[in-house]
Amino acid sequence: MDLKATQLRHFINVASSGSFVEAARRSFRSQPAISLAIKTLEDQIGARLFEGGKRVALTSFGTAILPMVEEFLQHHDRLTRAITQTASGRSGDISIAVNPSVASRWMPTIIREYAKRYPDVDVYATDDNSEKVFELVANGRVDIGIANFRTSSADIDFTPILSDTFGIVCRRDHLLARRTGALEWSVLRGVPIIGNITHRLLEQHPVYVHLAKPRIFMSTLTSLLANVEGGVGVTVLPEFATPDVHSQLIFRKLRGPRVNRTIGVLVRRGRTLPPQAQAMRDLIVEQFRKIDRQRA
Repeated sequence: MDLKATQLRHFINVASSGSFVEAARRSFRSQPAISLAIKTLEDQIGARLFEGGKRVALTSFGTAILPMVEEFLQHHDRLTRAITQTASGRSGDISIAVNPSVASRWMPTIIREYAKRYPDVDVYATDDNSEKVFELVANGRVDIGIANFRTSSADIDFTPILSDTFGIVCRRDHLLARRTGALEWSVLRGVPIIGNITHRLLEQHPVYVHLAKPRIFMSTLTSLLANVEGGVGVTVLPEFATPDVHSQLIFRKLRGPRVNRTIGVLVRRGRTLPPQAQAMRDLIVEQFRKIDRQRA
């Protein structure tokens, strides 16, 4: 038996209004069309829904199934709304992996804006180093990633969104902080360096010879900056990995040569993103383009 939701709605309208004419008005149909729909429904079910005569009244069978039909249509409408919202990106969930510098500096603004636009979408975010972000996206464990470009991958589509420059992060009272203008990489010779994950981007670059072999390595940005602030040493970071405002630390650009890092948004190649994830990817690109315009 193939009962159509439209037929059942006509049944509800006739039963609740007590009139085929009023049911027709509510449904924007003619009265004969409503009568035919009810007759077709009764034939499919094999039982009368309304008593004959001028007065429209439910049969005992019609009275018995009325709550069932109402419950079915309520569930049908909820399901329809959920499917429609998910298809349009208005509900559901997304997962995203971000490298720590972007996570701490840029993602709060992006997530706040996304939550404003899509309040019914659940966002699951994690921060990890760029290698791990590439891995999570390639394995399909997250929908979107934001990471430093390291190497091209057959499994990943990488869209550049921002570029920044490496520099020294040190205490404001450090000797290097007192120098004016951009600093040469050679000033790092013999200076105690605290290693961090972004140094892997420098290992194949000629400037790496200027960095003393780090005896201390910090895997998280919070610990790294705390140790620089504590006077353990200085570190080398991309500009956007350094907090905007820090009372004790200062960022000084390095030149000769200038070394840049490219940040991009990652998605799995050949996979169609769910609408809500595509909306997040578009927002990320939109927000970073805005950041880039503000820098210009």
